[in-house]
Amino acid sequence: MDSDSLLEFYQTRHFNPVPIALDTDEKWQLQLAKRRNLYQRHLGIPLALLKGQPVIEFGCNSGENALVLAHAGARLTLVEPNDQVLPRLRTLFEHFHLGRQITALHNQDLNSFSSSETYSLVVAEGFLYTLPNREELLGKLVRLITPGGLMTMTFNDRYGGFIELTKRLVLFRACELGGIDPESPESLALAERLFGEDLAKVNASRPLEAWWKDMLVCPFYSAAYLWSYLELFPLFDQLGCGIHSTSPRWSLLDHYRWYKDVARTRAEHHQALLAEFRRAFPFFLTGRPSSGGPASETVIGAVAALTDQISAYSIGAASARDITQVSYPQPLEDYLCTSADPTLRALGDDFGAVYRALAGSNLQELAGAYQAADCLRSHWGTPCHYISAVRHPIGESAWDG
Repeated sequence: MDSDSLLEFYQTRHFNPVPIALDTDEKWQLQLAKRRNLYQRHLGIPLALLKGQPVIEFGCNSGENALVLAHAGARLTLVEPNDQVLPRLRTLFEHFHLGRQITALHNQDLNSFSSSETYSLVVAEGFLYTLPNREELLGKLVRLITPGGLMTMTFNDRYGGFIELTKRLVLFRACELGGIDPESPESLALAERLFGEDLAKVNASRPLEAWWKDMLVCPFYSAAYLWSYLELFPLFDQLGCGIHSTSPRWSLLDHYRWYKDVARTRAEHHQALLAEFRRAFPFFLTGRPSSGGPASETVIGAVAALTDQISAYSIGAASARDITQVSYPQPLEDYLCTSADPTLRALGDDFGAVYRALAGSNLQELAGAYQAADCLRSHWGTPCHYISAVRHPIGESAWDG
């Protein structure tokens, strides 16, 4: 790996990972609609309640998302370590006449930032999961929340990213068989041939080149930098936070429940959410509602193990890559191919065909197997998740979300 951090990876390549064009009113209105939908419908945070409230955003990049918070009237403290994006941030806030909503702008990272203030909303998107001391820094973020206030963060999910990681594996193996450097223009052209037509059908916010650079070949999209709800729920509980909501919204735990049912403690609520995770596992894998049954711990563990194998293959030196160390696990194959859901069965068959081709040594056969895998090609999983949490006042133990 030639970069010690995700920030260095972006800076050395002069790369903006999420380029969001706001050069027309139509694009600005679309940005407003998407972020309002995220905050209000998915994360349960009404933007009108942020008017006049102190909000801090870490890793705000060039500010396109922070503009929506400013537009809602929030008083913003922005913390961004990449100085390359700050000129665009300032230009955007001036263009939209929202500069007055910035209380402070710090060219720092989360490690070095220090403040005695607390905030009604703490935002950390796109980076926390990549840091070696991420659990410690999650605690730092929680301490910045006003009691009763909220935080929202993103993470790349260990299970929701499985399909995308399989596509990453296809590209790396194809590059190996073709004698191509995975970070070269030839690799980008190969990715265009393999994935371009399918990606164009997705409601994505960025072009294929940005996705290729940030997900397919970025060394920080690998097992060591993935997180999951199975890990995060206990962490938030230890920090005195209750889970407020997620995006995608996958839990049915409080559907059809009367609001007066508040018997569960925060810890009990988190335990119930973990059981919900097993029920929703087919959605995590595919990104679509499913009639498939809950996954066993064995199946979930098999996906995690395969994620480790894909990561070891793709982030190591080219001379050390060993495709024989990557295999389609039998528990996952059985789970998918015997499912009551025909989509899961088709996906299981496609995985089998592609992983067999990956084990071979013929580039054209691998490309052909992937092109024939219609179900796999049309699914993208749920790689990126948002989670919002509420900081409970000291001494409060019941979940109040």
